[in-house]
Amino acid sequence: MRIKLMLPFVIILLFLSSAKLAAASTGYIRCQPGDGYVYLYQTADDFQVLANLRCGQRVEIVDSQNNARARVRTADGQEGYIALSSLTASAIDSQQDAPAASPTEASPAAASAPAPAGSVRIPLSFSGHSGKEASGLEEKDYSRIEIFGAASLVIPAPAWGLPSNTRGIGFDASASINLNRWFAAEGDFGWNRAWANISGISLTDSGTLFSAGPRVTYRQGRLGVFGHALFGANRLTATFSVPGVSLLGVPIPGNTITDTSMAAALGGGADIEIRPHLALRSQVDYLPTHHLSQMQNNHRVVFGFVVKL
Repeated sequence: MRIKLMLPFVIILLFLSSAKLAAASTGYIRCQPGDGYVYLYQTADDFQVLANLRCGQRVEIVDSQNNARARVRTADGQEGYIALSSLTASAIDSQQDAPAASPTEASPAAASAPAPAGSVRIPLSFSGHSGKEASGLEEKDYSRIEIFGAASLVIPAPAWGLPSNTRGIGFDASASINLNRWFAAEGDFGWNRAWANISGISLTDSGTLFSAGPRVTYRQGRLGVFGHALFGANRLTATFSVPGVSLLGVPIPGNTITDTSMAAALGGGADIEIRPHLALRSQVDYLPTHHLSQMQNNHRVVFGFVVKL
């Protein structure tokens, strides 16, 4: 008799457990403040984007064991990974941070905005967005701060009168702040030294370049192509093995000369992301200077690493 009385309760308990399990396998897309979609990634570790999931879209949770991303499946059968902070169990909560849609954006097709093919996951404090605090991470395809360090090769202008095979070897370092995904403010420091032998006279030439200016970047997946226009000053120090020689036609009474002129670095390059916060950069610049009342058209080739914060 007691077993018969308990049987309905057991059935109800099993039903509630199965309903809870089914509910746990369903989630809704929760957007960060100001965003209209989140990225669906191909794997849990890389940043190849498969699709844009709109705010409030229902998805099936396939696996949520990863401490940073969950594997989900969309209604059309696409499987991928999203940040756990972009997932909620309530359809109402999923819309609380979504931007308000205008009458012309009422359809689901209009609600999904185009997005770049890849993104880098960065902390909210570096996202460049204001709004209420969130414990998760925002998905952005750019970092707030970039620090660059590289080896550089400078090709002196023919006006220097140096042998055609003379090259300046040195380093270049820069720091930039991305104002948005397109524009950044950049500061650059470069140093190089060249050695030459002119008619038996040994010459050591070193230059120090300080410059700053704007940079424009086009981003597509892991690739970023940029151009910049930096302006500043170049400090030249030339040392000779014997006194009484001339540089650019100007007699030099001693064996050392120093001169500072206005300078610029006009050029660009490309970044290839190899890890979430690390990229390889190659860069080519035109370096005009104006030492000793003459114009010099120098060039620079740079290759190094970018740390993205």
